[in-house]
This record gives sequence, C-alpha cells and structure tokens, in this order.
Amino acid sequence: MKITTKMLMAKISAQEPCEEYTEEKIRGLLGDGKTLKEILDMKNVPEKDRIWAVTQFLDDKTNRRIDIWCARQFKTQVKEITDFIDVIEKYYNWKATIDKMKKVESMAEREVILRLTGRLTGWLTK
Repeated sequence: MKITTKMLMAKISAQEPCEEYTEEKIRGLLGDGKTLKEILDMKNVPEKDRIWAVTQFLDDKTNRRIDIWCARQFKTQVKEITDFIDVIEKYYNWKATIDKMKKVESMAEREVILRLTGRLTGWLTK
C-alpha cells in the first residue's frame, strides 16, 4: 500500500500538527507515494515523526503490540511496573479484566510515587 500526500494530510490535519508539516512539504517528501517501510526509512524526517506517520495507518492491534514492545524496552526491576505491563498485554488480548488492569495500575503508580518521593527526600537532605 502506498501512502499518498492526500492520505497522510488527512491524518495529520485531524491531529492538528505543528505548522512544520504543510501539504507542500509532505508532497515533497512523499512524491507519488511511499510504502510504510519507505516512510520509516526516510532519513530526512525525524524518527519520531516517521513512527507517528506509520502508526496512523496500522490497525489497532498492531499499534497495541508496538505499545507493549515499547513499554518492555523500559528496563526495570520494579515488580509492580512489570506486572502492570503484563496485565495490559493480557487485557489487550482479552485475557484480563478492566478491574485487574486498574488494580495493577494503582499498585504501579503507588510504587513509582513512593520511589520518587524517596529520591526527592534524599536529594533535599544532601
């Protein structure tokens, strides 16, 4: 599937983007259209913008897989956070309830707050 200027402009316009990406600029970048892989490979566009553009054309399940993969790249030994990521993945695959997700989310948030508070207190008392 080739992504055309018209297709990408519709997605960008719906998101109220920064003024940098005008229709003229997108037309210059895409030419007659590019595949998702070609967009990802564009070295003259910031990586975050290429990833954003591509994810606009992926189905929800694929985007959720990307989200989980990104979350797993964050290396942590905090069990509450890893449990939360595990439950989100299960929830996305219909193997966990919203109540379970809310419970582990609350536990992860509490743990992060406790750790940050401890660090801040340590910094303030030095």
